[in-house]
Amino acid sequence: MWDEEKAHLAKFNELIPKYKARPSVLLPLWNIAGYALGAGTALLGKEA
Repeated sequence: MWDEEKAHLAKFNELIPKYKARPSVLLPLWNIAGYALGAGTALLGKEA
């Protein structure tokens, strides 16, 4: 799964300049939400 995420990020980093896209203003919010989701899932443990 980690390898898929790295490939996904690499593809987006390739496409952003190609299409002259700007990063989302909401990116910091998504970073916090992603971290919170991952941390919350980890706190539930393996048996959850």
